[in-house]
Amino acid sequence: MRSVRLSVLVGCASVLIATAGCGLPPADDGALAGDEHVASSQHALNYGWSAAFGNTNWDYARGVGVDSSGNMIFAGTLGGTVDLGAGPVSGGSTDIFVAKVTSAGGYVWSQRISSTGSGGIQDIAVDSSDNVLIAGTFSNSINFGGPTLTSAGWTDVFLAKFDSSGNHVWSQSFGNGNYDNVSSVATDSSGNVIITGYFSDTVSFGGTPLVSAGSTDIFVAKFDSSGNHVWSQSFGSASAENGNGVAADSAGNVLVTGEKQGTVDFGDGPLASNGYSDIFLVKLSSAGAHLWSKSIGDTYDDFAQDVAVDGEDNVIITGGFSGTVDFGGGPHSSINLIDGFVTKYDDAGNYLWANSFTSYGTSAGYRVTTDADGNVFTAGAFTGVLWFPGYPDTENVGGWFVMQLNDAGDTLTWLKAFDATQIHMDTDAAGSLFVGGGFQWGTNLGGGYLSNAGNSDIYIGKFTP
Repeated sequence: MRSVRLSVLVGCASVLIATAGCGLPPADDGALAGDEHVASSQHALNYGWSAAFGNTNWDYARGVGVDSSGNMIFAGTLGGTVDLGAGPVSGGSTDIFVAKVTSAGGYVWSQRISSTGSGGIQDIAVDSSDNVLIAGTFSNSINFGGPTLTSAGWTDVFLAKFDSSGNHVWSQSFGNGNYDNVSSVATDSSGNVIITGYFSDTVSFGGTPLVSAGSTDIFVAKFDSSGNHVWSQSFGSASAENGNGVAADSAGNVLVTGEKQGTVDFGDGPLASNGYSDIFLVKLSSAGAHLWSKSIGDTYDDFAQDVAVDGEDNVIITGGFSGTVDFGGGPHSSINLIDGFVTKYDDAGNYLWANSFTSYGTSAGYRVTTDADGNVFTAGAFTGVLWFPGYPDTENVGGWFVMQLNDAGDTLTWLKAFDATQIHMDTDAAGSLFVGGGFQWGTNLGGGYLSNAGNSDIYIGKFTP
């Protein structure tokens, strides 16, 4: 569902530039709705470096991770001949790539994987041993360095592991005769791997086959460090449900968030939806048992796109909402078509804080992560000008942003907006932020203009405390 939400936001941006017809914020400073209000601070991040890669095709990064040495791993899709740092490499029109650079941006290694159909990265994760996990979808067949994987239908899910030097460790695929999608991958401290997404009909991840209750159902599957199935389960209704984000806490418990249209039982009784779609957040034990779950929403379209866990096992989610939504501390009312949010709960699911933000028409959070100090980084998309009270308005770029909130959620310490089609991010132990994604027509992360060679190019960059 991330790609669907993205198309809505970008489409509105193009209309806004021409007509300013996506709705306008109020004439005041665009204050955030709800109980927390963001104020400016002196603790801004600084530009470190940036780079771009691409050709005349569609090239972009769809995942960013950082290893224990502060090296950056990024992965995504590229086509034609592209030089990621070791010289030009040719391939198909929609190949998968995984690349590693040093903390200073120097090339380390890269892998390029071609399929006989289509293939695409959805997310990546780096485990405690610096192995790299990539998850995505493919059609026809694909080979990551082990046995060739063959899809059972339109698109299947793949999950592959590479060691810290980029060597293939294992890879596998899951699917049926329909469209199956993985949205997010995470690892725990023991090297176990967890994925979430959605499926229809019946699918097996290595255990008892999961059977969909309706249109699309949420799946959550766990594998050990060798890729062996540990457990898997599904949640759904007669309507459409999607798992969009997954994370693991220090005890190996699993957090999953996304959106649901119908009434879903995550293990503690049915949770009804109040409107077209509602946000869900569920916590499962390391064995897959239900610990707690909640549903959040109004009569309109509400969704969560990502989840993160901080060093104290607090849980943070981000996404978008319409209408009036209570995240646990009182109502937040959207000002425009879709407003963004970021909210935090403790490890028992109790509300801690929430913030919402707005722009001309649509704005939403798409990625969230934390650093060692508990600061919360949120990346998202907006149209026109992004409003945060007590902080200068963004330029009228109508693109993507990344912001930093302190752990209490009451201070906006840094905000950066730039032209892009997506942002993915991770932090290192020193609190530096690494970003990557795709851009068109050029962009500037702070060190000068990065030119575009074609339809979409890859960008990566680093910001330091």
